[in-house]
Amino acid sequence: MTREERFWLMDRLARDNAESRANIAERQRQREADPFSEREMLVADARFTKDNSDLVYTDPVASEDDEPELVYKTYDNSEPATAPQSIDADTVSRAIGIVIVELRKEWSAEFKSLEKEIIALRAKVDVLTTLFAGKAKSADIVDLPGRRSDVA
Repeated sequence: MTREERFWLMDRLARDNAESRANIAERQRQREADPFSEREMLVADARFTKDNSDLVYTDPVASEDDEPELVYKTYDNSEPATAPQSIDADTVSRAIGIVIVELRKEWSAEFKSLEKEIIALRAKVDVLTTLFAGKAKSADIVDLPGRRSDVA
């Protein structure tokens, strides 16, 4: 973006902001001049205005004999309930397949970390065996200290 383009954008934004402020001031002036029309617009009922963009308000809730214990409400339940969507076997089998693949990935990562730990432990056992047996090979029979060799 060049310097001129940046200045042009800044000027355009300043003009747009000035127009927006003027529109806001004009709407505020109109509201203050006729507050009743603003209230009418806010509580417009589509049943009376015949305008689909207005809300439809229900009758006020009241009890039949003005006792505060029971309240009767009017509901419009004429709209049919939506039927639950059925899931076919192919979709279920694909979902199960995806779960199995993800679990195998997790398990293989865990097995790899366990294999690394086993390799490290085997190396430590080999080192300890070498230390206790001198320079014996791992295939040689080693007498461990504290064991009697005559017990068979």
